[in-house]
Amino acid sequence: MKATLKLNNPLWQTAARQKILDRVVQQSGGELESEIKQAILGSVPSGRLYRRGATAKAASRKNLALGLRRAQLQPKRVIAGSRFHRASAKGQAPAVDSGALLGSIRAKKVGQLSVKVATSKRYAVRLDDKNKLNRPFFESTAEKFRPKFKQNIREAIQENS
Repeated sequence: MKATLKLNNPLWQTAARQKILDRVVQQSGGELESEIKQAILGSVPSGRLYRRGATAKAASRKNLALGLRRAQLQPKRVIAGSRFHRASAKGQAPAVDSGALLGSIRAKKVGQLSVKVATSKRYAVRLDDKNKLNRPFFESTAEKFRPKFKQNIREAIQENS
């Protein structure tokens, strides 16, 4: 999943303007990355609560005193409980579980006057798709950012005219 911010208007092809606008495009890419991450972090999950795995701890003499035989403690670890995760509901941005999706979102310069904001996680496409899991966070944020990007360009041109 990716969004590319790019300027290709020939009026902006002077060297001085290119330098200024290249900086603005890079800054805007960073802003878009931040806004996508904030969409995820700002989501208050209200979906299903489910178990994420066992939490184990080292076996102790106390466990032996409770009548557990050493054969039952073979791995020398006992299950002490479980971790839980509350998922987001349909229509909400995905809830943070491991942080892998959040950490994979990056803005990268891909050329002059061009920056790409993307995630390397394949499941991001399914999450964001309205027909599949419907956890909008990427495309909707990129679309909302479009007027801000145009405003950043206008301001940079006005400041340096």
